[in-house]
Amino acid sequence: MSTKFWKVSGLTIIIHLLLVLATIGQSNAFHVSGWVLEYDSSLPIGGAVVLLTYPTVPDPVVAAMSDSSGHFQLNVPDTGRYQVVTLISGYLPDTVGIHVDGSVLELNIRLTSSPTMLNEVNITETIARMEIRGDTVQFNAAAFQVNPDASAEDLVKKMPGISVDGGTVKSNGEEIKKVIVDGKPFFGDDPSTTLKSLPADMIESVQVYDKQSEQADFGGYKDGNAEKTLNIKTKKDRKNGKFGRVYAGGGTDERYQAGFALNNFNNARRITLLGMSNNINLQNFSQQDLSGGGQGGQGGRGRNQNFAMANQSGLTTTHSAGMNYSDEWGEKITISGSYFFNQSENTNQTNTIRNYFSDDGQRYVENNNSATDNINHRGNVKLNTDLIP
Repeated sequence: MSTKFWKVSGLTIIIHLLLVLATIGQSNAFHVSGWVLEYDSSLPIGGAVVLLTYPTVPDPVVAAMSDSSGHFQLNVPDTGRYQVVTLISGYLPDTVGIHVDGSVLELNIRLTSSPTMLNEVNITETIARMEIRGDTVQFNAAAFQVNPDASAEDLVKKMPGISVDGGTVKSNGEEIKKVIVDGKPFFGDDPSTTLKSLPADMIESVQVYDKQSEQADFGGYKDGNAEKTLNIKTKKDRKNGKFGRVYAGGGTDERYQAGFALNNFNNARRITLLGMSNNINLQNFSQQDLSGGGQGGQGGRGRNQNFAMANQSGLTTTHSAGMNYSDEWGEKITISGSYFFNQSENTNQTNTIRNYFSDDGQRYVENNNSATDNINHRGNVKLNTDLIP
């Protein structure tokens, strides 16, 4: 018995089928029949091409195809030595040598499966940075590159038309009054707190649109009091879990800064804790990581001050903490609330010296020293119910 390698292809099978048709109707006294079976399970294999060739010439003499029961029959033109080659996609080719001497010959051909490894296919597509859906502009977060530890604020700053300056968020020059997460309030109406509390890697997309007032939503009409709103849509795999960041640093003259932002999301229930302490004049969770007003006395101009203290001149030591909670109680009740605590110790020293160039040479000296300790609590709770049957 000798073996030869046969490559199965669509063209080969078509040629062999033509040979099968060409041999139909031939009347010969010599027949070779049998069954094509799986090697392991012995199940029949239908549709296999069975070829009869001479030992030294690979070209088929006659051909047949196994039926649904795996049976085949070859009409042999003459006695002698031949090879039976069996081919079908998904199985290794099989070659067996036979000798036809006039008697009926039956074969059991067992094929071993051969998984075909396909070539790797890479599908690439350019991510759309922005799309417009009606009156909503939506930005795809994956289209904007930020550092691994970036906040939502770092992400939206890279989006066309959106700017964040001094705690104020704007879209094409128009101030964004609210930043919500998955359509729900997050830290009241303070956009800066929300943007600095959430990590960028949990954001799927950012939407900007005009949100109607609660009265308009309830009544089903537009009352002209729409507010520019930014909605952060989170990734599906990040709607549940615990995540956040903790940081600390120190320097000369006993200067320090420390803080944290921790989140616990469980479907509709979302809890966020914020905290910071420093003596380098960072007030109201401003700058760096967290929330609050702006810089240079411009804190939170024109926006809700639920979580902002008015920035003061001088040297300030600040200890602040905040909490946000939102949840759905049943099918008809939703609740959201925030609490903010701020303690600041401010010292301010002013020295004024004036020299008057006159005949008597007058001089004015004024020294002002002030110290202010302030403790502030702010909070809000919002409960929505739908009790109409």
